[in-house]
Amino acid sequence: EPVIINKPKIKQIEKHYELVRDIPTLQKWIKKCEDKKIFAVDTETTGLDSLSASIVGMSIATDEGDACYIPIHHIKKVFDGADLFNDGKDTLVENQIPIDDIVKNIKPLLENKNIIKIGHNIKYDMHIFKQLGINVYPVEDTMVMSYDLDNTRNLHNMDDLALNHLNYTTIHFSDVCGSGKAQITFAEAPLEKALDYAAEDADITLRLYNVLKSRLDSDEELKKVYYDESNLLFVYSAMEWLYRNNIKVPKLLPSYDNRRYIFYENMLFILTPWVEGEKCNFDSLSDL
Repeated sequence: EPVIINKPKIKQIEKHYELVRDIPTLQKWIKKCEDKKIFAVDTETTGLDSLSASIVGMSIATDEGDACYIPIHHIKKVFDGADLFNDGKDTLVENQIPIDDIVKNIKPLLENKNIIKIGHNIKYDMHIFKQLGINVYPVEDTMVMSYDLDNTRNLHNMDDLALNHLNYTTIHFSDVCGSGKAQITFAEAPLEKALDYAAEDADITLRLYNVLKSRLDSDEELKKVYYDESNLLFVYSAMEWLYRNNIKVPKLLPSYDNRRYIFYENMLFILTPWVEGEKCNFDSLSDL
């Protein structure tokens, strides 16, 4: 049965969103993340398929209401006045930090094992960063947290969660890029509009994390479910990336108590029906 969530009172939070267009400002935000030891991160891309989409920009939130957007590949159309029938030439918007410089600065932060990165469906963002040679870890996921807490009783997309838990109406993609035949890509969106939309994504993710984590921490059984399985986000992301790139990986096989993984001496084992190309017999002590 659907659950009716009592709408919380609107929490008035002053927003400070910043557009990051130079290395000193980027390093300032990296330092804020390092000091906090936890932050929300989100990517804006050219499409919904994380293995074919390219990054357009990324956002970071370190406190509720305190977030930034780093444009990477925003474009504008430049028209040749001599040709009335051309569609314009895609040209990079000025004053965006080169992607190599962004990776050089952001990679140590995203791979720092002592700093938690929060995302909403962060597996998608992990794939995007993987294209840039960045392995994001450790992670928390507000979509997974929501599912563990409310299962199928509520929708788990960010817009609905923001309305249910924060009484907050988010900016929609169509507000920034339009709709129908007039719709533009996010890469073509004006930077000020892109800032409000993207920084809000990271900001709301962080706010949702604070609400959902509080609920999880108050329920020991649910806490065990989430915090055990959260370690698998990195594994699932890697397996999906391999599979989607036509690299054969074994499917998961449940254990006797219906678990698909085992922790042993601080190591995580994924149970599979195949070991080095040979079918594994879980009734055999030697195979085990």
